[in-house]
Amino acid sequence: MNDTTIRLANPERLDTRRSGFSRWAPLVFFAFILVGPIFSPDSGPEDWVFAIGVVAVALPTFVVSEIRGWDIGGATVLMLLALATAPFDSTAIMALPIYAAALVARSASQETLRLRLSVITVLTLTGFFLSSIPWPFRVFIFIPVIMIWVIGSAVFHDVSRDHRAVALRAENRRVAHLATIAERERIARDVHDIAGQALTAIIVRSQLVQRLATSDQRRATEEADEVERIARDALSSIRRSVAGWHQASLLDEIAVARDALAAAGTELETLGDLEVDLAPSVENVLALGLREAVTNVLRHANAGMVEVRIDSQDGGVSLTVIDDGIGPTKGTGSGIQGMRERVIAAGGTLAFGPGATGGTELRIDMPFGGSSS
Repeated sequence: MNDTTIRLANPERLDTRRSGFSRWAPLVFFAFILVGPIFSPDSGPEDWVFAIGVVAVALPTFVVSEIRGWDIGGATVLMLLALATAPFDSTAIMALPIYAAALVARSASQETLRLRLSVITVLTLTGFFLSSIPWPFRVFIFIPVIMIWVIGSAVFHDVSRDHRAVALRAENRRVAHLATIAERERIARDVHDIAGQALTAIIVRSQLVQRLATSDQRRATEEADEVERIARDALSSIRRSVAGWHQASLLDEIAVARDALAAAGTELETLGDLEVDLAPSVENVLALGLREAVTNVLRHANAGMVEVRIDSQDGGVSLTVIDDGIGPTKGTGSGIQGMRERVIAAGGTLAFGPGATGGTELRIDMPFGGSSS
């Protein structure tokens, strides 16, 4: 196999910028800055100008920091602005720390996250005591303090999930690329062997046909027919070898099954070791078995839930597909029978019948290495 190296992105440098609702949802807390001018009976135009000025500085700071990834810098500016405006009856101290928490949570470990949120909380409480907001209304400070931790934790888990998804996609691409290289080399070897043997036989028999053409036309015709047969057999063998390149992927089949079942209103739950390392022949059998099981569910089961479990034991792996539908009818269809033949040919066993609590259960047990036949 070629010495091929796939370089993966450093997980610590993965893009932490989020998109959609989770990215911009915290903007709703800017409303806290306008609480003073809205509800204070003594507020005047200057209070509105002051509050709008705070928003005019804080909003671009947060948006630019979110887009550019200026986590610590943006959070620092927001906290300084919150503390600086606290003595002037501004309620920015109730809003800006939440934005600061959303920024600092994007690239931290859990320990660092707790430290950062604790610092923001202490600064928020400090600004709260510096504020001249009447005491009956200061009890609302517990709202931003709570939201600092809620928003910070939510953003952290959101970004962590994105990190894991990006890393998994990169690893899947690496594995798929290496598998493709290995399969290409296998096909190249097979084609070389098949074509080399066939072409050699064709050359020898073609030379024989030339020698017999003038002395024994009947024998020459027979040899010409044999040349055609060898060529056709070689072409069929090459086609079969190339067709073997279309390797079914178990993870891909699970993704396709999830989409197909969701379209039918059926939920798919996956359990067990989905990342188990399998020989291509074993993975192909399990993936095709899953495809047949899901097809049966969609056609006959009328199920609301399908459970797919992958369990690995010493020397083998099993795929179990259980649904909560109406259960199997008498006998088995050609699809299940064909799948049973495929599983047996690969050295495994297939069981199909009613589930323990109703519905249908299909179980395929395969040795890790598959069959050598």
